[in-house]
Amino acid sequence: MNTPDVLVVGGGIAGVALASAVARAGGTARVLDPQPPQPWPQTYGAWPDELPPGTPLERLWPDTRYTWDGGERLLGRAYALLDNAALLANLLDTPRLDWQVGRAVSVTHETVGSVVQLQSGEALEARLIVDASGHQPALLRPAEARQAQPPGAWQTAFGFSAEFEHPPAPAGAATFMDFRTPHLSPEAFAAQPTFLYVLPQGGGRFFVEETSLSSQPPADLGILQRRLQARLTAMGCPPRQLRDPERVAIRMDAPVPDRHSRVLGYGAAGSLVHPASGYQATHALQRADAVAQALLSSHDPSTASQAAWDVIASPAQRQRHELLLLGHSALLGMSGPQLAEFFWRFFELPPEDWRDFLAHTTPPARLAAIMLRVFGQVPWHLRRVLMQAALSHAPATSQGLGELLRR
Repeated sequence: MNTPDVLVVGGGIAGVALASAVARAGGTARVLDPQPPQPWPQTYGAWPDELPPGTPLERLWPDTRYTWDGGERLLGRAYALLDNAALLANLLDTPRLDWQVGRAVSVTHETVGSVVQLQSGEALEARLIVDASGHQPALLRPAEARQAQPPGAWQTAFGFSAEFEHPPAPAGAATFMDFRTPHLSPEAFAAQPTFLYVLPQGGGRFFVEETSLSSQPPADLGILQRRLQARLTAMGCPPRQLRDPERVAIRMDAPVPDRHSRVLGYGAAGSLVHPASGYQATHALQRADAVAQALLSSHDPSTASQAAWDVIASPAQRQRHELLLLGHSALLGMSGPQLAEFFWRFFELPPEDWRDFLAHTTPPARLAAIMLRVFGQVPWHLRRVLMQAALSHAPATSQGLGELLRR
């Protein structure tokens, strides 16, 4: 392959999914990443009813559990763990797709294409450039800003897979959130809420993770590691045969990039992260085919990139993202007990409501209606937090929410 139609910077799940979709749609694609292809180390949990048909799964649980000091609830929805190795193999098993090892440092645009300069000094040409290099995009931000961690709110987590003589959760379901705090003082939980996430793996082995849903500044990974160890000790569940330690950092409140850029952002670089959950892999897999079709819709690079931005950052998508950022700001302002009670009330909503809120494609008007229903569902001490978030958020967002509710 000489000059591909699309050069995708970043070999994560989002970048490879989009490159594969371009190749399957009849174009040519190249993935540029500092490392050769290898299964992603992250633990990608997902709602299987949102995944594209045929997505390889390593595990599937028939139900999902929410737990706090006030009780336990099965949510009545299956949960899945992606099979990263099989998914990568499937995506790469596509003609007209290749992989190059290298690190992008800059891009220049010409009339008929673009040139990406690599750290090695090599230059790569392509008709279109996609930046899928994560929360600190290689090409979508000025060079002087690339070394600094962006400000904002972050989801952080520490976890591992281990054997347990006494299981940390019942094995019949995935534990989405366990907000019980046998290991923390009330003051510590109020100041920095964290919860336990558990995926049974069979044979007495579980993946366990201590998660800070969102915090500004980010919750320290060392603190999360110590909290997880203290939690398991307090539960009488000492782990054995630890493996695959995992450290997670996800930007939760990133704004949508400039949709007029010739470089398309995708995955976390394109703000596909859900601001209330931190999930983005499912969204990237869902959107890949439509974005690929848009990238191949015109021979003019500017027209094609604009068509792709219209898929992931249309006015409706941007409005939806702003509404979710409003919801995120409310979660960010809650103490530990408030957050635990909020999600208990949230999962009391009709299943179609909380599922649509957590989905990546819910229309803005429907999302606004769900947010109003959530407001009516929670007690007054939580409503005050929600109202404070609405008042402190950008006026345009609050005004947009009102307009949507009047439709």
